[in-house]
Amino acid sequence: MKIKELFFTFILVLLLSACNQHTVEDPANSKDSSEYNRSADIKGIIVKVDGNKTQLLIQGNGFGLNDDGEGIIQLDTKYYSAANFEKDQYVEIWVGSQVQVADQPTLPIISDVAKINFTPKKED
Repeated sequence: MKIKELFFTFILVLLLSACNQHTVEDPANSKDSSEYNRSADIKGIIVKVDGNKTQLLIQGNGFGLNDDGEGIIQLDTKYYSAANFEKDQYVEIWVGSQVQVADQPTLPIISDVAKINFTPKKED
């Protein structure tokens, strides 16, 4: 009888300790679970939306040596659609990594976007 009581007490303690755990939403995926307390890496206005290549041409600051210039944002279609963006829309972008485009050596392209804040498109 004492063993049975100890067993149930042990199970109860395990259940209670499991209830006290913090849940983490996929820590490997920053696009889903992170809140960015730092300011955006890039802030600017969309100059062109290329739906075929899922790219945005942005004019603004935060492109490193090309600051206050232009750069390309390669959208990850798993998280963003080119249909959500339009010309002259203001965006703030948090960057995961930056690479150079081979055919445009002076224009940076951001291939790993961590987060994009944008105002929704105006519906006509």
